[in-house]
Amino acid sequence: MLVALYAAVVGAVGGVLIWQSYPLVFARATLFGSDLPGLGISVFRLIVGIVLFVAGLWGVVCAILAARGTAATE
Repeated sequence: MLVALYAAVVGAVGGVLIWQSYPLVFARATLFGSDLPGLGISVFRLIVGIVLFVAGLWGVVCAILAARGTAATE
């Protein structure tokens, strides 16, 4: 269960990065053009957030499936 908790924290960090970066990327890319300074780091934070969120979600699912599998074999 410690792995599931760790994965949930990683997913939460990714979710926060997505939540903070998405509006900045969307506003900068659509309202002001795509050549603004700071757009690159916002896109990078958004990509990192998505990767962390997916990794955390996958970790939680795998930990739950592993726990169910070990409980079923006992």
